[in-house]
Amino acid sequence: QGQFDEALKIFQKIYKSQKQKHGGDTHYHVGSALHNIGVVQLWAGRFKEALQSFRSASRVRFQTLKSDHPDVAVSLIKLGTAFFALNQYSEAIESFNRALKIANAIISFYTNNASHTANSNNNHCQHQQALLTKAKVLNNIGCVHFQKRQYSVSMSTFLAALEIQRQWLGDCADAREGDGVVSNTPSSTRGRREFSTVFDASICLNNLGRVYIEMKDWDMAIVVCEEAHELQRNVFQRRHPIVVMSTCNIKYAKSNLPGATIAAF
Repeated sequence: QGQFDEALKIFQKIYKSQKQKHGGDTHYHVGSALHNIGVVQLWAGRFKEALQSFRSASRVRFQTLKSDHPDVAVSLIKLGTAFFALNQYSEAIESFNRALKIANAIISFYTNNASHTANSNNNHCQHQQALLTKAKVLNNIGCVHFQKRQYSVSMSTFLAALEIQRQWLGDCADAREGDGVVSNTPSSTRGRREFSTVFDASICLNNLGRVYIEMKDWDMAIVVCEEAHELQRNVFQRRHPIVVMSTCNIKYAKSNLPGATIAAF
């Protein structure tokens, strides 16, 4: 908790400095400072405070950047996360849908202008990031529907997220196998993106597994949870909480198969 307090003091000083420098909430740096304050508050479990910070951050970013700027979407996603933590599900869905609309607009732009942007590495990276952002938002929307026990809706949303993530999992595998494809993306950036993609996909698979468990579809629960477990083992130690969660889900599903005994554990 002390580390969070220290981090908040630093970001609050930055916020005050930026606000004074730019004469109010009229610069995107102010929005970035507010967003960072919200992130710390979210990690500290101060969800109501985080909610206010992300509201302000999304407002400032919307006013000082283009309405479809990726940073606006990022703040809206965090705003939705804060709503979700406070069990305000309708508000969470609204925030996530606004972020999804921005991600779709960015994807549509780069898809429709592929011939003009193909030679730009920066544009290619932004297109990729918009797709991965869309997958994250879909996963978050699925989580809200899961909490509302709307399992069919959450399942279709998780599957839509995975459809996007699986494209990049394939790219990650190709890069590791050295298939002769040359990437213009710096290795450090590519490495971070690989880790993030594997992490996000494993979480989404685990969430999908939970849906199958709730629907008592034990066979499908085992399949997707084992895939999640395999991905997680590539980036985490076996005792990491996320890996342990997947292991528990697999064991629980197996224990409910016809004819299963305690030996399944």
